[in-house]
Amino acid sequence: MSTAAAKMTPPPARRSSFMKYLGVLVLGVVLGSSVTVVVGIGLVKHWVRTQADWPERATSRTARVLSLDREQRARVAGIFQRRFEAINAIRRENYPRLAAELDLMESEIAESLPAEKAQRWRGFFARMRSNFLVVPPASESPSP
Repeated sequence: MSTAAAKMTPPPARRSSFMKYLGVLVLGVVLGSSVTVVVGIGLVKHWVRTQADWPERATSRTARVLSLDREQRARVAGIFQRRFEAINAIRRENYPRLAAELDLMESEIAESLPAEKAQRWRGFFARMRSNFLVVPPASESPSP
């Protein structure tokens, strides 16, 4: 009788290894994506803040992609230098307007919130603003 009872007892349920692997895969995708976003934002912020070498970097890449000779590279470098100076002049001219609009946004939202949330908003906005608004460099030569 004991052998018959043993034969009728179902085997213990095994956890699906598929679900384990799927869980590990989803976790890897989430973590990998998060790291990629964080690193990407850091690289973009670094790139934006190191504007002094933009013309040289653009010249090097253009020369490499187009296989420019020395004369062509020199002409392209001069154009990049002038245009980047002009772009930075535009950024310097418009920076005060952009900063003023951000100040208005910050104060209007803070005024619409209770005191505790307004204080949290101001801290959150300061962090967000430091990512969004990069001060343009001072011009070292007059722009065209």
